[in-house]
Amino acid sequence: MKDACVLWDIRVDDKYKHQGIGQKLFDEAKNVALEKGYKKMIIESQNNNVTACRFYRKQGAILAKIDTKAYCSEPGLENEVQLIWMLELK
Repeated sequence: MKDACVLWDIRVDDKYKHQGIGQKLFDEAKNVALEKGYKKMIIESQNNNVTACRFYRKQGAILAKIDTKAYCSEPGLENEVQLIWMLELK
């Protein structure tokens, strides 16, 4: 998909959460993507990160793919499920 960019990870240290930092980081990533002409943003998260899933949904992203085997070869992550979100950029 040539018109899509990927957002793989946003992390905010626990002591800085609930201060709007994640939103600012996301907004900046979205703005850069728009400036570069991307039409879609593909976003990765996991089933055990409900906060991230809710955040991406709040941004307008739609759950596009569920991969139960994405991390099966990574020790300690075998039971995590990869969730791929799709956001139409406007």
